Amino acid sequence: MQLVPYFRPKLKQSTMENTTLEKLTFDLMEGDFTPWEAEKVLITFLDQKINLQKLRNLSYQEGNCAPNTEAMQRIKELQENKRLLQEAISAAKSQGLKLKIHSKISVESV
Repeated sequence: MQLVPYFRPKLKQSTMENTTLEKLTFDLMEGDFTPWEAEKVLITFLDQKINLQKLRNLSYQEGNCAPNTEAMQRIKELQENKRLLQEAISAAKSQGLKLKIHSKISVESV
């Protein structure tokens, strides 16, 4: 497993009250992982993303008395991704294989 070093994003300060982030791209995960390691990191990440969408939906419902259709659709997509990932991890476990993971992140101010 390759650990990614701590990073500090470059901030561009245009005024005292307006700080923006220049485009930042880095490897979040890179390398071979046991199924257990992959499951701990990736399933936890997907669970957090699902919970975030549930919170967005709840917040929207409180103000609009209706579900947030975009959040609900995203929850379905994330749950399906989680199911597919769990199947792949189970297959790797049963076959005694590792998983190669490549994950890049790109962040910029909009």
